[in-house]
Amino acid sequence: MKIETPRLVLREFREDDLAAVREYDGDPVVRRYEPPIPTEDDTREYIRKAYLWAQEHPRTHFRFAIAVRPDDRARGRITLTLLNADIREWEIGWMLHAAEWGHGYATEAGAAVLRLAFEELGAHRVVAFCNEGNAASVRVMEKLGMTREGHFRASRPWQDGWADEYLYAILDREWANLSARS
Repeated sequence: MKIETPRLVLREFREDDLAAVREYDGDPVVRRYEPPIPTEDDTREYIRKAYLWAQEHPRTHFRFAIAVRPDDRARGRITLTLLNADIREWEIGWMLHAAEWGHGYATEAGAAVLRLAFEELGAHRVVAFCNEGNAASVRVMEKLGMTREGHFRASRPWQDGWADEYLYAILDREWANLSARS
């Protein structure tokens, strides 16, 4: 599967993405609010699982490499995972190479994946979580029309202790209203 936006191509991961993924996934700046930097074997396993999940029918895990046109190199990732089929709830998440920050790519990719979730997969709600200190992710969620629904105290292992976490969500009716306006 491939999703194209005006500036991006969201595509399935390939084996030859390993070096590009390691470049952003191994950057301490990029991983500031995430669990510890994965090993090369962890990254290889992530790509292998992404490939396997792409073969699922129906799919419950989407792991897309984010490529900035005209290049095809993985500059980040965006994910969509079915959390609860009974209520048609999915989770979205993203990570971008630090050199790509500040260009609106996470928001552009997020909007494309929300379109997939609501318009093709029949999602009722899509949620996202982030470390409370991750102001950039908060901005992306809010630009996507998501609403903060929760503040979980000391719920995310982080560095040598615990961090608070925010929960954001957008409902199908809210997405429909946003889509109708644009």
